[in-house]
Amino acid sequence: MGATIERIHFEERQYLRSYDWTAEQAYHMEMRRRLNVALHLWGIVDGLDLRKRDSVPGIPDQFFISRGMAIDAYGREIVVAVDYVLSEDDIRVNRIEAAGDYWLSIAYERNLGTPPAPGFRLCDVTDQYTRWLESYDVLITADDPLATSIEPGVSDPLSDDPAKKPWPVTLGKVRIAVDPTTTKLRITQVFVEQRPYIGLRAQRVVAPVASIAAGVAEAKRPITVEPDLLELKNLAIGEDFFVDKNKVQPPPAAATFPTETGNLKVATDAFFRGEVYKFIDPPGQWIPLKDYASQLLPDIAAASLTIQTAATAPDHNPSTDTVTVPAIVTRLKAPSNVSLIAAIVGVEELSQGNRATWESHINGNANAKTATRILEVVPVTDINGNPTSTTVPVGQNVQYNFTLRWTVGPTQSTTLTDPRLLITKIFVSCIAVFTP
Repeated sequence: MGATIERIHFEERQYLRSYDWTAEQAYHMEMRRRLNVALHLWGIVDGLDLRKRDSVPGIPDQFFISRGMAIDAYGREIVVAVDYVLSEDDIRVNRIEAAGDYWLSIAYERNLGTPPAPGFRLCDVTDQYTRWLESYDVLITADDPLATSIEPGVSDPLSDDPAKKPWPVTLGKVRIAVDPTTTKLRITQVFVEQRPYIGLRAQRVVAPVASIAAGVAEAKRPITVEPDLLELKNLAIGEDFFVDKNKVQPPPAAATFPTETGNLKVATDAFFRGEVYKFIDPPGQWIPLKDYASQLLPDIAAASLTIQTAATAPDHNPSTDTVTVPAIVTRLKAPSNVSLIAAIVGVEELSQGNRATWESHINGNANAKTATRILEVVPVTDINGNPTSTTVPVGQNVQYNFTLRWTVGPTQSTTLTDPRLLITKIFVSCIAVFTP
């Protein structure tokens, strides 16, 4: 087909040759294919799914391409009238010699067929066939068959020759492995991915109008949008409206607005039956919008613990050690700052007699003022003053295990007659504050 569009001008008693009828046929075929390219774009129209046949005992798994239709970038229709079973012949024809994952695609194919009837063949003409048989070719390739292809435009010449201008339509991928029984290569699995579907090139879509009854206002039939609708760039639902970049707070970081990755505009209310998700990175997760909103507010968590001291011998005077405050869980995925407050809410001492003896020894000692009593619980911090902790993921939240240091006195044992520790247990309450 050429770039010039022409059709036959018929006249009475006109003498027509075969190339005239070829031009007439080419006109109708080219205009139909230009319409395919201009309005429908290219891709899978219907069917052509990769499926597995029902298992039969003793027979390896079989996979097939379901019947359907596709249109390639040149507007050529690819029709699969019956299910196509993938076999070892496809591996052999496509010259696959090693196991691995391969691209599976389908391409437009044409071949001459139906020779002239006996007695109507010309002796000096080769390739005398009366029909073009349009079919398809199943391709298995190691690389993406369209990786370096340039899509033709609506006004470009649309070739009918698939050998000169091929354009396979990807159906997915197949996994080829060695059959342990026959030691031959066979298809063991199929993957549905990278499947292009036909698109619609239009500024607006108008629903058909249905008359309810005479004298009653006409009602518009709704346009049904099927699942898997993919919008590559910007999408406006309802009446489009302008968004001033300078009036968006905070201002968009992208140099261009709307961005090339796409923006959604909804002119009126939006209703959602399911969840709305927001991507958070880190930790690289999609979370419901209500949970994302909770990430913007500080979180406060509390915990309590009991510290057991060593209230026995002089060599434990004063007594000090570290203890872990476990299982303080925050709903924030990645808090920017964490602070911890520890408070003593109660103590447990030795018996009343021990306390009286201990106090009398201090009061009766001239150096008692140097034997200061200490009761202290403080968070252990790093060089920047941040509380030391370990983090453990717990479901959708994060658990912090903080470290506390506690000390029980008196501070000196050599100046006291009975330097034993009076306090045996310390009851501590902790409050952790997490900042988004």
